[in-house]
Amino acid sequence: MTLLKVSVLYFLSTQLYGGQVAGRILTALARLFTAFLQLRGFTLGVEDILVTASVTSRQQHIHNNNYAINYYSCHAVGLYWHSSSKFVLP
Repeated sequence: MTLLKVSVLYFLSTQLYGGQVAGRILTALARLFTAFLQLRGFTLGVEDILVTASVTSRQQHIHNNNYAINYYSCHAVGLYWHSSSKFVLP
């Protein structure tokens, strides 16, 4: 369910039955969906979460680009960027 549908469900049940009943309805739905995910949910294997060399190189590339962006944007506004990720006023 999307947030809007849950909000509408909560709003209508609150208006029709009161806050305590609305809370019970949402609690029951949360338990139902949790049970469904436990029975029919997905599995996650070790190979799904291993970090490969290509991912490591991509992370390093992103880190280097972010460092350069931070360095130049800090100097543009008059701050000094240190490698310890701290901003220092001039």
